[in-house]
Amino acid sequence: MSNTGNISGYLEIKIPTDAKADDKLKNLVLSSLEAKYCLPFPETISKRIQEELDTSTRFGYAPIYLAHREIIRSAENYDFPFYLIGANGASLIDYALGITNINPLPPHYRCEKCKYVEFVFDDQFDTGFLLPDKICPVCSEKLLGDGQNLHVESFIG
Repeated sequence: MSNTGNISGYLEIKIPTDAKADDKLKNLVLSSLEAKYCLPFPETISKRIQEELDTSTRFGYAPIYLAHREIIRSAENYDFPFYLIGANGASLIDYALGITNINPLPPHYRCEKCKYVEFVFDDQFDTGFLLPDKICPVCSEKLLGDGQNLHVESFIG
């Protein structure tokens, strides 16, 4: 069989549709965030995730997120390197789904043991990686500095 050079069939992208995609996305995202942060979520997290989930539902993005998650998981299973290009890092949904390792929330401390979280709203810190060492006031573990202060508008446009 000869190839005539028409590769349009290979480049065609079909977005999967699933009546339950919105619910599945919401459940996966909330479950992932619950593994890292205490319930109820601090207002900074709940407001941000609600805004992103609402936008995803409104514009039909859930199947795209879920497909992207499966692609990333498949690549990881085969130890295939992948690099994200674009504004994914600004999406808390992408972070929660494991599509990116960039936490877009404002700089904050979080405890991996007891899930304590403390946001730092100080212009001195653009990233949680630069936060000074601190001990968890709840369980005395060393807190992790996290958050890159990326605004959701960077992702949504």
